[in-house]
Amino acid sequence: MPSIGLCRDTDSEPIISQPADERKENLEPASTPLLSRPNSKGIRQTVSAPKMPNYAKMPLLDLKKIASEFGLRVNTSRRLIEHQLKAIWEQTCGGGSSNSSAIEIEQQQQATPNQQVGETLVRQLREHIRGQPGLFEQILCYQVLQFDSVYQDILRSVPCQKWMLRKFFDSEGIVYTSFEK
Repeated sequence: MPSIGLCRDTDSEPIISQPADERKENLEPASTPLLSRPNSKGIRQTVSAPKMPNYAKMPLLDLKKIASEFGLRVNTSRRLIEHQLKAIWEQTCGGGSSNSSAIEIEQQQQATPNQQVGETLVRQLREHIRGQPGLFEQILCYQVLQFDSVYQDILRSVPCQKWMLRKFFDSEGIVYTSFEK
């Protein structure tokens, strides 16, 4: 059965390498990173970097299994689990192909004003939460937040609507309730 996890090799750690001549001549990294690892006879072979698994097409149970291996919460939305696994894969496996990074750069350049406002709001909300030690600790300990009281606190420094804050909490995996005790 093929591995459904990230780019892990149980036999050896992947080593990014280039021939010594190219390293001296080229100070820029190669456009397609290469991995060098020993084969069954102990001879080093150079292979191209692994491709990112298609998490969108994986069954939810497989995603949850992989997420739990990395210590992620599995009782969150599928979209959040996919996002977190992609981020982990990019950090551990080198970020994927140069084509995908070119697409991401192009998308960032074509950002609409609404996207820029959304990014600014997310940045402001994160800064506010990190600036409130009590609130930040509650979030880190996965305590259930009372939405209305948190919203009133945040509204003093970050102007936003309730639906925006709910969307932010959902995207960040923050647990909250709207019911009063």
